Amino acid sequence: MIAAGNTPVLFSIVVAVSAFAFIVEQRTQMGKKLSGVVIAMFSMMLLANLKLVPGSAPSYDFVFHWVVPVAIPMFLFKANLVAIFRETGKTLIAFLIGGIGTIIGALTMFFLINRGEESLKALGLFTATYVGGTINFVAISEIMKIKGDMLASAVAADNVVMAVALIFLFLVPTLKMAQKFFKFNEEAYLSENSEEKQDETLFGGRDVVYALSISFVIAGLSMFAAKFIGNIPSILISTVVTVTLATIFPRFFTNIRGSEEIGIFFMYLFFAVVGASANFGVIIQNGIYLFLFAAGTISIHLTVILIGGKLLGIPLPEILIASNANLGGPTTACGMAMAKRWDKLIAPAVLVGIFGYAIATFVAWNLVAIVRMLTTT
Repeated sequence: MIAAGNTPVLFSIVVAVSAFAFIVEQRTQMGKKLSGVVIAMFSMMLLANLKLVPGSAPSYDFVFHWVVPVAIPMFLFKANLVAIFRETGKTLIAFLIGGIGTIIGALTMFFLINRGEESLKALGLFTATYVGGTINFVAISEIMKIKGDMLASAVAADNVVMAVALIFLFLVPTLKMAQKFFKFNEEAYLSENSEEKQDETLFGGRDVVYALSISFVIAGLSMFAAKFIGNIPSILISTVVTVTLATIFPRFFTNIRGSEEIGIFFMYLFFAVVGASANFGVIIQNGIYLFLFAAGTISIHLTVILIGGKLLGIPLPEILIASNANLGGPTTACGMAMAKRWDKLIAPAVLVGIFGYAIATFVAWNLVAIVRMLTTT
């Protein structure tokens, strides 16, 4: 086994595994189906369970303490609240209904399967990820100090349940029952010019410098400020700072391309480290409980957003895009809009997804604090 103190070699392995996961997801159909997150986590888990790498090490702590806080701002550079409220319309209303559905679902599962502190952790994780997305899952896990087997089990459960949920969202418009219950004109969402748009994800050296330097400064100042503010975690402070800057200086931050791609790679480093600290046997034991928690939360979310959207007269495509943004974030929501050729919903999908990134960590953190206070008094 490589010694825990051998930081250069261990960190190189974490980076190599993360790069492998990134490339496999980008270039293979199997990788797209599994997702880079799963590939990174299970690759390191395999190495750890074969006793090739240690379960804990200073290099892993570096990822938790620095890589994650630096990644968070990168996902929020386009969180211009003015544009979000102005351009999203009914999709934002559906998104907020979906967020309420997630909260109701997570609370219901917490009280149905109450396992004390473990359930509080599950409440935080699944509320965060099903209001915003994976980035919020990572953020709340860092705030609540959730690591090891519990975190790896939650990731595994989330990936299985999410895959089923996303398939369901794609199938809903084709169901006759849905077509009768929700009367909508799919052609209204097709753009008059649906030619493929140029790839805007290309970025250069200046973008990388801006993304990394700004994120490091925000993360560092937020950590410094957290020492004086009190009980507010630094990640929440950095979220507020980044969203505020993105709203005040939208043109500057929008022109920084590639920040999310860099952030995604940083997230792969995080999930690789999560895999290294996990045990296969414990994951299987915890998996059933967390799978039920995640499945119950999503089921109630879907029920609330579909019924609530119908009562408010929101068209089905906007409800489905909003739900996708809740569960998977802007990437999967935008992907669904493009796959369905709902071109007029591409921009709202991205904007409400980014809005989810901005609020979900706050929602989860406050919900856990309230439930902890009510259940311990």
